[in-house]
Amino acid sequence: MSSKKSRRLNALSRGLTTIKYQNGCAFNFYYLDLEQTPVTYDNLSLLIDRLKFLSEQKLEHWSSRPIAGGRRGRNRYFKKLNDFTFSNSNLTQPANVRDDVEWSQFYIAPTFRLIGFTEKVEADPDAIDIFYVVFIDPSHDFYSP
Repeated sequence: MSSKKSRRLNALSRGLTTIKYQNGCAFNFYYLDLEQTPVTYDNLSLLIDRLKFLSEQKLEHWSSRPIAGGRRGRNRYFKKLNDFTFSNSNLTQPANVRDDVEWSQFYIAPTFRLIGFTEKVEADPDAIDIFYVVFIDPSHDFYSP
């Protein structure tokens, strides 16, 4: 490899390691369980569009932002499901997810939710929020009161 190409690659790799996110949240699909909640092409198309939108702001923003057309502004784009247990669900907890996670959901459409949990790097106040997607729930099967 020429020294010019090598210098450009080194500069690029240094730049990639120093990217700092100022806003937004990231979606991680490591724990995704597609066995319990099958997804169609139409669901994925809508989901990709919404993920782009939801990635623009931090979780704090989405937890305080009412859903347009929602019930008197009570519903939010993101909410923690405090004290949730799988006894209230049509789904079961995947074996690869810790028992102590705090379950949360993102609103995608009227009956469509992303279900998972969050983590944030506490050492960096500007760190990006990470939402670990466990279920893509187009039928709102996760929580059944």
